[in-house]
Amino acid sequence: MTNRTEPLVSVLMPAFNAEATLAESMRSALASSYSALELVLVDDGSSDETVAIAETLAQGDARVRIFRQRHSGVSAALNFGLTHVRGEFVARLDADDLWHPTKLAKQVKMLTADPATMLTYTHVRYIDGSGRIFRDAAPQNLTGPALCQILYSGIVGGGSSALFCRSVLDAVGGFDERLGVWEDLVMHLKVGAAGQIGCVAEYLTGYRVGGDSSSDLDRSLQAWRLAHKLIECEFPQVPAFVHGWSHARRLLELAEGFAHDKRYRTSGALLAECLANDPVRTSAFLAYRLHRRLLGNRRPLYQPGPLFAEADTDTSYGLSDFDAGLEGHRVRALDQSRERLMRAIDSELSPRPQSTDAAETTAPAAADP
Repeated sequence: MTNRTEPLVSVLMPAFNAEATLAESMRSALASSYSALELVLVDDGSSDETVAIAETLAQGDARVRIFRQRHSGVSAALNFGLTHVRGEFVARLDADDLWHPTKLAKQVKMLTADPATMLTYTHVRYIDGSGRIFRDAAPQNLTGPALCQILYSGIVGGGSSALFCRSVLDAVGGFDERLGVWEDLVMHLKVGAAGQIGCVAEYLTGYRVGGDSSSDLDRSLQAWRLAHKLIECEFPQVPAFVHGWSHARRLLELAEGFAHDKRYRTSGALLAECLANDPVRTSAFLAYRLHRRLLGNRRPLYQPGPLFAEADTDTSYGLSDFDAGLEGHRVRALDQSRERLMRAIDSELSPRPQSTDAAETTAPAAADP
């Protein structure tokens, strides 16, 4: 039973063929120490046992509400769910990710303490199929007005880290259904343009990572090209050089993925595009990678850690040497300098509510980028 003296949190969970992880993810939400919640699950046309698993859990917990739609993609599922949520706050939890029991309580406390804060997020740890930590993401500190900072760095961990004020989701018009990847980044930018964000500086979100396939890389690259065009159009207040830096940073991450997949021609083409958009950071990063290889530094990036549910939320597990500040000093110093610059720019950008009038939308139509 929910405690109605506390504001209701709607946990919005889109699910598509998620039978392998769904039960664990749902239980991690329902085990929250914050009692005033509902779990709104939207099945996006699954063909496996997703709905049956959700219905079994719902039988024992009246907080679970299940909705179904024809397969339309994650953004459409999220928007469909938003029409059914009843909470003052909305938290997205993907059907393969996990939460620490204290996550929602700490985020709600932060949101209710400051009416100007529209979104809070937490630190993130990457987990494997068994729920075991194999690496923590580098801690972030994107707070206050943070539009440019969000674009440059992104809120790590996708959508499962964020808790939103319901009012701002209504104001910005929901998720962009032209995107099936990067939709969370675009939403975070919309919120960052409308208000401030806050960070609960503990590892409270577990982001499950599977093996990326070649088709996943192609899909992510194609989606980023479209997202980049939409972002440039929708956020003209962001300086052009920040758009360029962000574009190069995303392409550099994808270039590494293609290289790991031994698709060197595509990786090389992306690196050339990175150099055209941000020659300083791209060159510094390539020099760091070359230096690391010449030194024979082959320490595995992924280190086995404890189960997410058993880990201390203040302790880092398996940070890479780069994220721990032990190597790549030139790249880190450059990023820190840029982050200071973007904080200064963000402080000058006045938050503005986003129009939801379709007639005023000037973003390009969805097309093969």
